[in-house]
Amino acid sequence: MEEIQEALDRLASLCADRGLPMFCTIQESQTAFNTTYVHLEKSPWEKMKHMKMLHKSWRFDDFMEQVIDEARVDGHDSLVLQAMGIPKVPLRIPAYPVRRRA
Repeated sequence: MEEIQEALDRLASLCADRGLPMFCTIQESQTAFNTTYVHLEKSPWEKMKHMKMLHKSWRFDDFMEQVIDEARVDGHDSLVLQAMGIPKVPLRIPAYPVRRRA
């Protein structure tokens, strides 16, 4: 694993130097994951943001709560979230509890 970590660190450094978004997860064992990411904020794609959210979640429900909470605050363009009753345009002051995650 040490060789792999060194290679990941080198790749992350190269991406960081060039301002490139990067996300990589390696499963080290049945219950352990090693994730490296840099410059996700520079990606225009929701996929990078969602991969980071998914990385922080161990359950699908936790991931969906994060997606829903963010959509309530920031708005969204999802037909699925709209069908769930989550407005596309956020309200000025949320009338429901919002859990912000770092």
